[in-house]
Amino acid sequence: MFELKISVNGKSSTLDFEAADEILYSIPEKRKYNRIIAEFAKSSLPQARMEVAGRESISREVVNILVEDNQIDVLRNLVSNRKARKMIPENSLLRLIKTEDYEILETVADNMHAFSMCDPDILAKRLCRSENPRVRHSLAEDQLLDKRIMEILSNDYVGEVAAKAKETLESIEVEVGEEDLELEVGDDEESEEW
Repeated sequence: MFELKISVNGKSSTLDFEAADEILYSIPEKRKYNRIIAEFAKSSLPQARMEVAGRESISREVVNILVEDNQIDVLRNLVSNRKARKMIPENSLLRLIKTEDYEILETVADNMHAFSMCDPDILAKRLCRSENPRVRHSLAEDQLLDKRIMEILSNDYVGEVAAKAKETLESIEVEVGEEDLELEVGDDEESEEW
């Protein structure tokens, strides 16, 4: 049970939900308050957990609490939080992808490489099966993903997605060809020096 008490000069009182909400909003965005914020992450109020999920000073402890939340708006705020993205484990993010929530899927697809505890190719492999064409289109634009993902997307039933994936695949192949050429030229120059 979440209960908020305030103590002033030895006198304490339990605050109602509205007062608890106002206190949460007044807590500064500083790491030194993270222990208190972690308690708000356990609140029975979804609005409080949503606010905590969006805080810039979010901690790993809070991310670990909120990633297990069952309120979709809390999870949306969590994946939208730039700092939290660096702390969400891959297995948790894959579970969130399974929700098929359009906002979570689009946020993950648009920010694939910001989830630093996750392999982007594993996420993309799961996301390329999404029914949401915006998600697949975001993947099709990503030149850093594995070529196999682009090959799958180049056969997409939505023409725009397939065309973008083919364009990205061509761009990747041109880039790889240029890198190979640079390596060959570099090898020739080194052999001439010897």
